[in-house]
Amino acid sequence: MKANCDYLISRGNETTDRKSHTKFVVAKPNDYAKVSKFFQHLFAWLFQSNELQVKQRRDRQGNTWWQAFDPNTNESTSFGSEAEMRSWIEQRYYR
Repeated sequence: MKANCDYLISRGNETTDRKSHTKFVVAKPNDYAKVSKFFQHLFAWLFQSNELQVKQRRDRQGNTWWQAFDPNTNESTSFGSEAEMRSWIEQRYYR
């Protein structure tokens, strides 16, 4: 007596339906992550801004500091206070 074989056979990234002999290519979860990461980088590259980027950060001790990045000059800097950051931005603006 022969067993009913309506299940899928999997070899590597190819899967075959025994009943219809149709082959399916199964993407691994890691492949989805790679494709997603690629499109995230592509989107960021296409729509990047040339404006100054300023972020307020906190370290593990709760100290606040400021970080700035200028995409035009590829320059990055950080300061311990908002006043220092504002002064630096004004100096750059009036160059």
